[in-house]
Amino acid sequence: MASKTTKPASHPYRDDRARIRAVFLDRREAYSAPAAVQLTGLDRADLLDRIESGEIDSTRRVTHAIPWDDVARLLMERVPLEAIYDALGDRADEALPPLLRLERLDVRVPAYALRVFEWIARFDGVTVEQYLHRELLTLPKRRGARTRKWTRSPV
Repeated sequence: MASKTTKPASHPYRDDRARIRAVFLDRREAYSAPAAVQLTGLDRADLLDRIESGEIDSTRRVTHAIPWDDVARLLMERVPLEAIYDALGDRADEALPPLLRLERLDVRVPAYALRVFEWIARFDGVTVEQYLHRELLTLPKRRGARTRKWTRSPV
């Protein structure tokens, strides 16, 4: 007798492209914690820890109501902005808030700083641009509540 195998249930957000499109093209004011976990790919315990620490604003009811900007930021911590642009295609400029649109920045830094950026990026398996994007995205958290408040509204 042949054994019957069961296919895992198909999940609507099983890949980052689907997550990106859902977050940026089908935007909602707020999401439940389970929806935020699905949309960001974040671990449920990590999400709840971030809520409890105050990093993520939520309105506690039966489930947490997590604002769109927090869900978008959590997704962007995992997914490079270039991938978000790619997934959104021609709709990127309409879907992304103005301050998330890519702009070119040419800067001069000491050679040692560039080598450090390259080394860390290589170690993390990302490009220097992706590494710097991630660092800038987490800057408000490292700089404190005053910076977080200033940067919340644009995203």
